[in-house]
Amino acid sequence: MFNKQTSIFWSIIFLFIIQLPLTGQQSKVDTLYAGSPKITGTSMQPYTNKWKVTLTTPKGDRRFFQIWTDYSQKMELNGKKYIHRIQDIYDRKGNLIRTQMNYVDEKTLLPIRGSLTSNNGTYYYFEFNGKHVTGKYRILNNQQKEKADSSVFNWSSDFEFDTTFSRTVYDWTLYGILLAGLPLKVGFHAVIPIYEYPNPTDGWLKVDVNKKEMINAGNRGKVSAFKVETNQNMIFYIMKEPPYVLKLIYTTPKGVILTWDMMSD
Repeated sequence: MFNKQTSIFWSIIFLFIIQLPLTGQQSKVDTLYAGSPKITGTSMQPYTNKWKVTLTTPKGDRRFFQIWTDYSQKMELNGKKYIHRIQDIYDRKGNLIRTQMNYVDEKTLLPIRGSLTSNNGTYYYFEFNGKHVTGKYRILNNQQKEKADSSVFNWSSDFEFDTTFSRTVYDWTLYGILLAGLPLKVGFHAVIPIYEYPNPTDGWLKVDVNKKEMINAGNRGKVSAFKVETNQNMIFYIMKEPPYVLKLIYTTPKGVILTWDMMSD
């Protein structure tokens, strides 16, 4: 027999259970505009890093694809501090095929300039001044793209752009270092205005941190890292100390999976 107290007890339990899904759906999403104090590189330290990139086809075939190196340094000019970050990309034979550079404000991680240069003569250069973004680039024409192994390169014309967005944006080619500048914790969700390379358009980066995982960190062995999921088909595994980005998984629109795994020194 249920008495009045028992009935009240089960009523409370029932109300608690039915509200659990609602609580999960009400996770706060921060909109972090340019200059938000929640995005900063002030505590970041210079680092060096290296990843082995593996390519997996939609059929499950895996092969060694590239080696990426990554390092940063801090600079001071006219009393203002900056972070200078450089990535070099090598093919399977060890040939340097591409270099990416970012130059950002240390305190805010807002971009100053960036560039990407390839050994085939293509390049992409851009400068930021608040909402105003300018740049120029050179790409291979469609015929050359189909003959990527050719030693003779046929470039398109050089293009320039001059765009003013409705808001100041972050440079998404900073990738994991921009994410490492966030106050990462399990349950953190945010959207951030970004410049979407290679097109001179702006958009929103969506960031979700739902858990931590143990990840291989080269000589460090297994370490705990935040699993940071984005709306850019990229999943990052990041820790809040150098070298920050331990692993990256990128799924291309055609279903090819590229995996960056941190290498030992």
